[in-house]
Amino acid sequence: MSINISPRTDYSALFSNMSVSNKKSGTDYSWAFGGSSQQAGFSLSDYASIKNGSYGKLLKAYYAKDGDSKTSEAAKKIVGGSEDSVSTNSQLSKDAAALTKSSDVLLKKGEGSLFEEKELTTKDENGVETKTKGYDRDAIYKAVSDFAKDYNALIDSASKSNNNSVLTTAVNMTNQTSVYSKALSNIGITVKDDNTLSVDKEAFGKADIESIKSLFSGNGSFADMTKSRTEMIASSAKADSLKASGTYGSSGAYTSAMLTGSSFNGLF
Repeated sequence: MSINISPRTDYSALFSNMSVSNKKSGTDYSWAFGGSSQQAGFSLSDYASIKNGSYGKLLKAYYAKDGDSKTSEAAKKIVGGSEDSVSTNSQLSKDAAALTKSSDVLLKKGEGSLFEEKELTTKDENGVETKTKGYDRDAIYKAVSDFAKDYNALIDSASKSNNNSVLTTAVNMTNQTSVYSKALSNIGITVKDDNTLSVDKEAFGKADIESIKSLFSGNGSFADMTKSRTEMIASSAKADSLKASGTYGSSGAYTSAMLTGSSFNGLF
């Protein structure tokens, strides 16, 4: 008789039957150990993605810069049980807000949307004006360039974080971008070895507008999913900032009152 054992890389299976709950609130946190995929949180299945090169690049960037850091002791100080310094959380929040804003510019619907055809006026060499209906490609290029710049800034600040939630979300973000690398390349956007984005203006200008639109407009698009992960990073940085500020609730847990749309109370 022979026994076949198939190895698994999804380590969440080891914890799938664990039940973790807050007795006071009755909230079930078993999702954190590989439970329901319908709830947001850190699943141990993420370790499969952490094993790839993106996570290593983030850590390499962090440790390479750590030794050369010239920031003051006050700026580097970790207080109140927080994982990151005040300056790191502040930078993460700033960069996340910038990327959220540039994503919203691309994702805007209805009047003012970049991906609605408009009446455009062009002039020939003789100064004769011609009115045509089409897309404002210059405005779209600027918006995508801003998005790429803000994306790169957030990836860089995330690489300096000690916060596991921030790092994991940043890794998932770069993995997601890698999935779209071919589609992005087709419109002139390169995903570089350091996980940052580079936009070639000439290639972008010649790209199919419908391909650009599918990546940066609408629910479920590349821009939309990037925005979602950006908001997760912002939320993690804000939660860590509350630790640093020593903001506690009456029960001795960190209060969630300042965390819009979050339920961190009782978890810390």
